[in-house]
Amino acid sequence: MVVLTTLKAFWLNLLAIATLISGAVLFFVDPIRSWTEDHGRGGWGLAAILGASALALLNLYLNDHAALQSERTKFTTAVREREATVDRNSELVTECANLKVKVRRLTAELDNSQRALEELRRKPTDRDKQMFAAVIDSFPRDGKLFQWLDALFSAKMWKAGDIDALQGVLSVISRHRMVDDAELVKPLALLEAAINQFLDWTALNGEGVDHLNARKQVTDPTWTYRAYDGEDLRRMRGAGWVEADQARDAGIACGKRILAAREEFERIGRARKL
Repeated sequence: MVVLTTLKAFWLNLLAIATLISGAVLFFVDPIRSWTEDHGRGGWGLAAILGASALALLNLYLNDHAALQSERTKFTTAVREREATVDRNSELVTECANLKVKVRRLTAELDNSQRALEELRRKPTDRDKQMFAAVIDSFPRDGKLFQWLDALFSAKMWKAGDIDALQGVLSVISRHRMVDDAELVKPLALLEAAINQFLDWTALNGEGVDHLNARKQVTDPTWTYRAYDGEDLRRMRGAGWVEADQARDAGIACGKRILAAREEFERIGRARKL
């Protein structure tokens, strides 16, 4: 577009110069001026036409020159804007590079902070140590309660002392319910729930029968409980031996769940360095 405008302006310049020269020759060169005067109106008409043509060409030249200047101004402005955009893009690239460096640095700091936090979390608090020791001491693997549930409990008979031992574990859990390490919350809750399920089973599926060997059911740990058999269920609920066997299997399963929950609690506690 700029090239075409330049060529057009150049061509108009040539025409304008030729016209001005022709006019100058017409008025100032004696032979031609004499010819114009000799021809009267026709000569002066030709001179007027040539003058008008010169003015028209001059006007076209001025318009095209103004248009050319406008195009040059627009071109210069566009170049400057493009240069400004390039400079801004360069600044943005530099800022982006700086931000990447900053992000990498902040990420490294965050990773270090997370590692430090994890290291801090791996260090057990005194409260968690006391809780873990109290629960394990109340329910040791080589203790009578563990051995009873693991090998001796048949869901047919049980002693009041065994029930008291389980209730003692619940009392320890209740006294140490505040736990700092979130990893210990769930296994402790599962152990408590398993014991409560077992105690609910004993309350619903048996009765005390050892009236001869114990004076007081509440205080004597040797008081014996007997699970309901098929005849008891037929008399009380209209059920029978099938339901009695099912209830016995459920009781044994409750006991095994206590052991599994206790082992998981100890495993996680040891892993947390308690």
